[in-house]
Amino acid sequence: MANMRPRWHLVRWLAWSDLKTTMSTTYLGVVWWLLDPIMLICVYWLLFSIITGRGDGYAPYPVFVGCAVVPWRCAVRSISRSAKVYRSYRSLIQGVAFPTASLPMSIVLAEGVLFVCGMAALTAASALFGVSLGWPTLQVIPLMALQFVLLAGAGFGIAAIGGLLPDMAVALPHVLRLLFYLSPSLYGIDLVAERLGADSLLFEIYSASPVAILFTAYRDCLWDPDWIAASQWAMLAGWSVLFFACGYTVFRTLDRALVKSA
Repeated sequence: MANMRPRWHLVRWLAWSDLKTTMSTTYLGVVWWLLDPIMLICVYWLLFSIITGRGDGYAPYPVFVGCAVVPWRCAVRSISRSAKVYRSYRSLIQGVAFPTASLPMSIVLAEGVLFVCGMAALTAASALFGVSLGWPTLQVIPLMALQFVLLAGAGFGIAAIGGLLPDMAVALPHVLRLLFYLSPSLYGIDLVAERLGADSLLFEIYSASPVAILFTAYRDCLWDPDWIAASQWAMLAGWSVLFFACGYTVFRTLDRALVKSA
């Protein structure tokens, strides 16, 4: 069972090695992690707000959509890379008795460091656009911590399933893209309530999803600062614990067979 316990010194070393690779493969290095979401935000701003005029009710729209794009990019990269982790480290896993649980954790940690940088830049952009930041903005810290726990659980589960089903890594980006557009990313939860009916069961299920809660909560911190409802905190904490427990259980169940077949 030693491979099921992540060695934290190894997790930190793998994460740092990952970050150094990210910074060394291009001239701008880690700056691209900031430029990429900025360019995505500009594209969505151009298409959804300037051309169609649909973003007029969500001014400043770049901050509004950034509260979805920045955390979502962290989630997508963490999940997509975790799906390939057994194949990426095949020779290492075959060669030595290796704590495999350290691999998805190091990916989530490395992406989490970049995520912190992205959220810091988004906070600065929010201030530049004239958003009145205050004490509610500090809620972004526990929000990011809960997202880290949620992604760690997802990383464990996706790593194990991706090792068992290699085709999953091909299909996953399409599933995640669909989930992004179905979530209140380019539009607000108010528009969904209007379409589905604020009192409908379907809207209650939709608004209780972890993605909808996270996007809305980040906007309560950086776009239209307000205190996040206790019920939202409770649901998000519940989702984070559930994802971690289920993901780690799947990982423990499949890991031994995956190590033998790696």
